[in-house]
Amino acid sequence: MVSSLLTVSCIRQAFRNALLCMLLASCPAIAQYLPEPEPYPARSITVVLGDASPPFIFRDASGQLRGELKDLWTLWEERNGIRVNLLSSEPSLAWERINYGKADVIDMITASQERKTTVVFSLPYLTVNAMLYFHESISGIVDAATARGFLVGVDEGDACADKLLAEGVVNLKKYANHETMVKAAVNGDIHVFCGHEPQVNYFLARAGKAREFRHSPPLYQASMHWAVRKGDDATRALVAEGFAKITPDERQQITRKWTGAYIQSPDTPPRLDFAGYILLALTALGLLLLGWTRMLQREVASRTADLNLTLDSLQAAQQASEAANQQLAATLEAIPDLLLEISADGLVLDARTSRKTPLAPSARQLIGQNYHAFLPLAAAATVDESIAAASRHGNDYGRTFSLTDSEGEHWLDFSVARKRAPGTEQATFIVISRDVTEHVRSEQTSRAASRALRLVSDCNIALFRAEDEKWLLGEVCRLLCESGDYRMAWVGYARNDAEKSVTPVAHWGFNDGYLDHIRISWSDLSEFGRGPTGTAIRTATCQVNQDFHNNPNMAPWRATALARGYQSSIALPLHGKDRVLGALTIYSAAPDAFASDEVELLEELANNLAFGIITIEERQRRQKAESATQAKSEFLANMSHEIRTPMNAIIGLAYLLRKKTTNEEQIDKLEKISRSGEHLLAIINDILDFSKIEAGQLMLEKRDVDLRSLASNIVSMLAEPARLKGIQLKVELDQLPRNVCGDITRLTQAFLNLANNAVKFTTHGSVTLRTLKLAETADAVHVRFEVIDTGIGIPPDTMARLFAPFQQADSSTTRKFGGTGLGLAITRRLAELMGGEAGAESTPGRGSTFWFSAVLEKADVAGKTSATSQPGESPSHVLARDFSGTRLLLVEDDRINQEVGRELLEEVGMVIDIAEDGVEAVARIRDAHPCPYALILMDMQMPRMDGVEATRHIRALPGRPSVPIIAMTANAFSEDQNRCVSAGMNDYVTKPVDPDVLYATLLKWLRQKKTD
Repeated sequence: MVSSLLTVSCIRQAFRNALLCMLLASCPAIAQYLPEPEPYPARSITVVLGDASPPFIFRDASGQLRGELKDLWTLWEERNGIRVNLLSSEPSLAWERINYGKADVIDMITASQERKTTVVFSLPYLTVNAMLYFHESISGIVDAATARGFLVGVDEGDACADKLLAEGVVNLKKYANHETMVKAAVNGDIHVFCGHEPQVNYFLARAGKAREFRHSPPLYQASMHWAVRKGDDATRALVAEGFAKITPDERQQITRKWTGAYIQSPDTPPRLDFAGYILLALTALGLLLLGWTRMLQREVASRTADLNLTLDSLQAAQQASEAANQQLAATLEAIPDLLLEISADGLVLDARTSRKTPLAPSARQLIGQNYHAFLPLAAAATVDESIAAASRHGNDYGRTFSLTDSEGEHWLDFSVARKRAPGTEQATFIVISRDVTEHVRSEQTSRAASRALRLVSDCNIALFRAEDEKWLLGEVCRLLCESGDYRMAWVGYARNDAEKSVTPVAHWGFNDGYLDHIRISWSDLSEFGRGPTGTAIRTATCQVNQDFHNNPNMAPWRATALARGYQSSIALPLHGKDRVLGALTIYSAAPDAFASDEVELLEELANNLAFGIITIEERQRRQKAESATQAKSEFLANMSHEIRTPMNAIIGLAYLLRKKTTNEEQIDKLEKISRSGEHLLAIINDILDFSKIEAGQLMLEKRDVDLRSLASNIVSMLAEPARLKGIQLKVELDQLPRNVCGDITRLTQAFLNLANNAVKFTTHGSVTLRTLKLAETADAVHVRFEVIDTGIGIPPDTMARLFAPFQQADSSTTRKFGGTGLGLAITRRLAELMGGEAGAESTPGRGSTFWFSAVLEKADVAGKTSATSQPGESPSHVLARDFSGTRLLLVEDDRINQEVGRELLEEVGMVIDIAEDGVEAVARIRDAHPCPYALILMDMQMPRMDGVEATRHIRALPGRPSVPIIAMTANAFSEDQNRCVSAGMNDYVTKPVDPDVLYATLLKWLRQKKTD
């Protein structure tokens, strides 16, 4: 047996050597018949490669490029007769070369969305598997999960580390490249590593260790492409056609050469060795066929009959197949979607659809074309990606691209499935494409409506925050452009000038001077009033302009609008209370941009904006009115101060003179002066009270009130005027709680106003003061206060005017009885502040009944003493007896009031020093040790330093906080009193000074200081 094998081996070797000799001998003879090689044409292309590791591309010891890509491009150069300048550099430099036109093709790269913005990729020509490799001595590792706990080597430049970490493999050792990593595995430093299959096979084969390592299924795959710059379709077609001339077997042979699976003999040229083996195989095959021929001849006869039967069966099957094919063809023709069969190199092999396609008038016209020829570049790139995915995974779904033709933009959804013919590795691809334009437009409309809804919400928030009209208009325009993605928005107000012009008041977005010189009217007599904005204002309706190109009403503005990219617009009227304020106009960069749902939301936005404008304007008017009211109050306060200051001198001097004179005539005149002063003071008080009520500054106090004594106190006030007129005063009291909480001053003022008017306008008869309980709860009582007189009465037509400010029943009564006409108005306002109301009933010639009501809280009287005063000596008598010689400081800048104040205080034995302003007062207190004054009377308005500031300085002095400071001023508003208390004053006396009030206040604080 061994000798037979040796004989065959010798024969084969001799035959091969003879064949080689014959071929070598014939080479010169054959060579003379070969044509001379044509020189390379002048054209060449530059291909740039990023530095890659072997076996793809590397430099040998002499610096020459070698590797799989070098051989592949060399073969491309030979097949196409076009010189290839192959460059290798850093990846960043390679991209710089292709981006700046210094190279035509970039090779050995992966596709990404970012790269697709600058280059167009080929179909993938190489799929690189990344796998786990482990030494054969290790068992149990089949994937990443089972490699947990092992030290795993990785190339720090690829994605293996991220993939392994995601699977829970955390014990990693990083290497600079595949070569060092494989060398570490060969040396036994690591036993498991992750790498790319071609590179690992190359380095393991070189080390002779390929059989010592096993690998897992791929962790991931990377597809390699070549690419050209976007728009360079000529180079793309040239390179693709060139690679089509290289067969898959030739590519595979190059790959095997560099991955180590093909080992080249050092003695025999590879092509001759391969040919020798083919000849040997053919020889052996010929010998076998010779033996088989004899055997087959014996079987032919026996099988001929069987063959005839088989042919009959095949004929029947062929007929059935043709029928099935016809049925399939009819079915495919009925399918509305476009169905294409495409070869691996992009040729359309078949095309069917029952509808018109935007790709061509007839689907059959697509057959024989490369899809890159009839698809736009971006669409073709999308199909490239889908086919590449289907090539890897068998199918790919859900991709879309758009086409534009004379009918507009179309959106196509397509799916790809790989179809591999039996018995061959060559695959084709089935592409099914569906026109989804309507669906996409519906989604776009829905997104636009959602965007508009979000925009309305954002604008509503702006309306809530807005304090200024200009800010609001600008903010809404900004939101329309930034959140709504419109090109420009502006607001124009309608003017009532001769041209009925529209003036832009706010805008945002791409304007480029469009609004600087624009002329728009809302008059229907002008061509500038027929556009959307003017029509919206004139008709108070929304105006949608979907096409600037074809709308005849846009003629005056068409050129400038189109130059700025405005394709469509909408004008929305801004409705005021009784007129259209103007319009909000919005421009879009797309035609037909405003769908019905979006228009409805924008109309809502415009209505909200108009409401915001009106609200801000009303707020500004209200603020102006409040400012005017405040100014009026300040004026009245200043006027009150200026009047009260001399009034203090008049009333004070009259009081002092009346006490010192015994002349009856002089006493009578002094009393008239006092009554005139008091009358003038009452008028001033009425004006101030009304002003405070109007300004909302009148604050009610809550103190214990004895309702039984209220009417009696008023009767005592009016007893003398009633006696002089012969009028009888009566009091009628209902069963009321003894103590309630309320403002005794305002209750007395309102009741006294009514009673005083009754006495004034009654010539004979009586005036009755009555209190009635209208309702009572556990916490409050509703009381009605009435004044019934037998006076002149009031006609019905004048009753309505009585409670209005500055009104009286008859203007002649002002001359006869005097008064401001504010008393009843103040009474009504006070009643309303106390939770009640006011009114009157009257019969001319028989008398009138005036009334007001108030809701008063019940007071908790437990542990409290009675509110009634106890009999005793007058404050002036007590001061003169107990505090005579007490030293006081009077701070007053008016000389007459200084004199009045000094005499009033000296009347009760006080020793008075005078400071003419706050600066002097502070100096006196600061320089005296200890403080020589028991009490300070402080005016508020003074030059250099007012009383409030002086009080703050005095309170800040060491050892001076305890001295009582009493304001004595003509400032009569409650806020003035609050300022005094806040500054550190203890009490408040209003000018003109009532001596009894002044003495009582002094007595209160001198007693308290004495006790302290």
